[in-house]
Amino acid sequence: MQVKAFVVLLLEALGISTVLAAFSLEFIMLHDILLFGNFHAIENNMLTLTVELSLAAYGTTAKRLANKCARKPMSAQQNRWRKREQRNS
Repeated sequence: MQVKAFVVLLLEALGISTVLAAFSLEFIMLHDILLFGNFHAIENNMLTLTVELSLAAYGTTAKRLANKCARKPMSAQQNRWRKREQRNS
């Protein structure tokens, strides 16, 4: 149970850090737009670009992954009720 909680915490922390990184980049872009009128960025390092794109993709799915890991299994009573409802319907 502690491992599951750690995994959920890790997924949430990575997702939150990804969102904070995106907000800080937006702040830098808006700052440059206000000062210079435009913003131009080119990433020449393919490793950095790959990591950034991977983190962006991960950030979009982090909450869903954390929710899947955090689901609690049904108790025996809940399982019996669910089976009874399925038989009656």
